[in-house]
Amino acid sequence: MPETTTPTPSPRPPADPLGEVLHLLRLTGTLYCRAELTSPWGIAVPEIEDCMVVHIVTAGHCRIELDGEAPRELREGSLVLLPHGSPHTLRSGPDAEADPLFDL
Repeated sequence: MPETTTPTPSPRPPADPLGEVLHLLRLTGTLYCRAELTSPWGIAVPEIEDCMVVHIVTAGHCRIELDGEAPRELREGSLVLLPHGSPHTLRSGPDAEADPLFDL
């Protein structure tokens, strides 16, 4: 019978724990970005067909704006799922300019 071994735990936590979890879940994607932003900032995310968009706020706060919807405040611990890749904008505040995602 073959001998099995248990992996040795890493002495340091991963630099990006969320990325590690997504990797372990075997999720695939077209874009993954971990951002640390300071006000004022804004990102206009275009429609991304056939993809689910996920945003997780791990610290601080921001707002999300979707066409036809009132803006919503997101705080630390917020999770947003947009199952149809709808275009939307994330901003640090209502007056922050938003740059197109793929221009950043």
